[in-house]
Amino acid sequence: MPSFLAWGAQLRHSENLAVIGDPVAHSLSPRLQAAAIASAGLDARYVAVRVPAAQLPSFVSEARSGSFHGFNVTIPHKEAVVRLLDGLGGPAWDLGVVNTVVRSREGLIGHNTDVIGFQRALEAVRQAPPWRALVLGAGGAARAVAYALREMGVSTRISARRPGQARELCRVVDGPGELPWDDRLSFAEGCNLIVNATPLGMSHLAEESPLPAWPQAHHRVAFDLVYGRETPFLRDAAAAGWTPVNGLEMLVQQGAEAFRLWFGLEPDLDAMRRACAPKEVPCSAS
Repeated sequence: MPSFLAWGAQLRHSENLAVIGDPVAHSLSPRLQAAAIASAGLDARYVAVRVPAAQLPSFVSEARSGSFHGFNVTIPHKEAVVRLLDGLGGPAWDLGVVNTVVRSREGLIGHNTDVIGFQRALEAVRQAPPWRALVLGAGGAARAVAYALREMGVSTRISARRPGQARELCRVVDGPGELPWDDRLSFAEGCNLIVNATPLGMSHLAEESPLPAWPQAHHRVAFDLVYGRETPFLRDAAAAGWTPVNGLEMLVQQGAEAFRLWFGLEPDLDAMRRACAPKEVPCSAS
C-alpha cells in the first residue's frame, strides 16, 4: 500500500493540495488550481492522486496528519468520503456528498462546492431563474444540481433509470417526486432547463444521450455537466433551438469556491478559464 504521507512530503511546498479519484488522470482541476495558485503568488502545489476505493481511508488518515492542506474529491469517492471526515459544512450536510475537503483546527471538514458552481454557471447564461427544470440522473452531481435549483426556487423533477435512486434524491432535496424515466420526453416539452447529470456523453459513452429527442424551442437552456466537447445531448439540443451549455464554467466556479475555502483569497477566474481552453479539454464530468 502506498504511503500518501511520504508522497505528499516529497512535494516540498508549504501547502500541498490534491484531487483524488479513480480514475483521476483526466481531471482538469490541477490546471485550474495551478493557474489560481500562480496568479496569487502562493507557495503551493496541486496534483492529481489516484486513490482506489480500498485505499481511501488510508489517504484521508494521512491527509489528516498534515500531508495535505486540503483536497478535492471526484468519482467514485464523493459519498464514501463523508464517513471518514470530522465534520461537514454548508450544503454537504444535507446532500451527504463532498467534493472539497479543508484541513482546519477542527480536523478535516467536507464541503460541496458543486452547488454554487452550478448556480454561478447557470447565472452566466441566464439572468432569470428557469421556471421548470428537468434533471436527468440521480448521482452525486445530480444531487448538487437539484439542491442548487431548489435554492433558486425552481420547480424541478428528477428522472433516472434507477427509480429508487431518484426517489432518494427527491427526499434529500425535498423535491416534488421523481419522474419515471419513460416520461422524460413528454415532460421536457414544458421545461426551459434540462440538465444532463448522467455519465452519458462521457468518453466511455461518448455517442449516447439521455434525451434522444428534443422539442423545438428557443431561449431555453440545455446544460450538460460533461465538459470540453459537443456531446450528442448538446448537439441535438442546439439543433432544436436550445442554448447548449457544457460543464466547463461549472468546473471553474466550483474550483474557485474550493480555492476560497482553502486560502481565504479571491482566485483569478480568467486565469483558471484560460488554463482549460476548450480545445484542450478532455471529455469528462469530473
